[in-house]
Amino acid sequence: MSDPAAIGVKAHRLAQAEIERISQILLTELGIEELRPELGLVMGRLTSQYRQKGSSFLDVYEANKKEGSVCIYDFKTGRPTLRKETRIRYLREGAAYAAAGYTHFYVMPISISEP
Repeated sequence: MSDPAAIGVKAHRLAQAEIERISQILLTELGIEELRPELGLVMGRLTSQYRQKGSSFLDVYEANKKEGSVCIYDFKTGRPTLRKETRIRYLREGAAYAAAGYTHFYVMPISISEP
């Protein structure tokens, strides 16, 4: 499969399936308060409207209460870079959405390819 869009769709589906499979008990033991795929946010508030003007759709959002950290993962296929403006927007959205007590915020691009 050499089509970046097809690889991206597959990666998103696999991530969602794995997140749904993971036990909430295990997540709690690891300190993960929230783990969500495809989190749509507008000014820190949930949106279900795909690609609403001003929205950000985070591929994976992970809030780890033990570490006080929020990690936002962004799958990259084809062009393996995440623009600085997009990183800043994701950081702002993640921080605005996060519950109180989170002090560290990270945006991590994950390059995905398929042989």
